[in-house]
Amino acid sequence: MRIGILCCSLVMAASAAGDAVAADWFTGRGSAAAPSDSGSIFATSPVASAPNDDNWIVAVDSSVSGTSQNSLFGNVVGTFAATGHLKQTGARVRVDALAGSYSYKTTTAPIQSIRSTQMAGSGLVGYEWVSRNTTAAIYVGVAAQNVSLSTPDPLNKVQGTSIGAKISGEFYTRPSQNTMASGYASYTTLHNSYYTRLKYGWAILDDTYVGPEVAVLGDALYRQIRAGVHITGFKVAGLQFGISGGYVRDFKTGSGFYGILDARFGF
Repeated sequence: MRIGILCCSLVMAASAAGDAVAADWFTGRGSAAAPSDSGSIFATSPVASAPNDDNWIVAVDSSVSGTSQNSLFGNVVGTFAATGHLKQTGARVRVDALAGSYSYKTTTAPIQSIRSTQMAGSGLVGYEWVSRNTTAAIYVGVAAQNVSLSTPDPLNKVQGTSIGAKISGEFYTRPSQNTMASGYASYTTLHNSYYTRLKYGWAILDDTYVGPEVAVLGDALYRQIRAGVHITGFKVAGLQFGISGGYVRDFKTGSGFYGILDARFGF
């Protein structure tokens, strides 16, 4: 029964994510991270369940991320409580899917602009610890990825279809009544992809926080650093949202700006 509910919720979220891409926005889970703007499946960052969530058995996080360097990715993550609900400590199952594209220029003559199109997904199992103001979780599992290039590039190792292992960890905490902090980190053996994102915020309204965020991500093709500002936790029509943006430094494509829109719902 719960597996059927999870599949249904993922279909709904995927549809929402498609509309998001058309509108050029980015979603995710308290992230988001954002999915990889440079072709890594693991630049998504669903954050551990916020303590004020309802007694959900399924949480769905969708995300769309874009940069001024001509990249756009959408991501959907479903987290399922194997027993009980997500406000209780216990085992978790997680599945995610990502799709998008980005552009880069070759470093050898003739210089060409190449567009990389990516589709990826993973299936993970894990455990989440839940207390009154803090949650923390760890996941391990299998990931698959397919990357195609608009023009052949023998120097780009991040292409083709591959399968590997993935591990991730995340937390969400409220150090005081008016502050929050969250973090997400992941690593996969697929092209040595890694992603880390940290956020801190001060309450401006009930469950709505504003503050700084930083992220570091990369793989065999690129390395990227982000620094910006986020607003997290505001609700519209039963959905919880987060928006962030700021400066990005990509060591392959140069400097620019990024934007992220995160959305979360559950039942």
